[in-house]
Amino acid sequence: MSTLTIRNVPDRVHKGLRVRAAENGRSVEEEVRRILADYTTAVEPRRNAKSRAEIADAVKRAQALFSPLRKSYSVDRFLAEKRAEAKRETGGLNDPPQKFRK
Repeated sequence: MSTLTIRNVPDRVHKGLRVRAAENGRSVEEEVRRILADYTTAVEPRRNAKSRAEIADAVKRAQALFSPLRKSYSVDRFLAEKRAEAKRETGGLNDPPQKFRK
């Protein structure tokens, strides 16, 4: 078994643990062990509630929903529009500097 040392426990908390332990007929150490054990076993790891098949089905539905756009709209076009929009908003401040001409 592992050992755990907790320092600087506020007096109010320690008194509460002593009272709770006395009510349950246990030592403070045993009471803290029980509290920690109850808490850690009650917390379940988070998992996706959907199965792999449900996720795959949702992806297929999303792809079907956006597939008409694939023919008329591309990532390259989207990026070009966003770059033009940013250039308009910043007035070209983010453009790379041009080389000096002689």
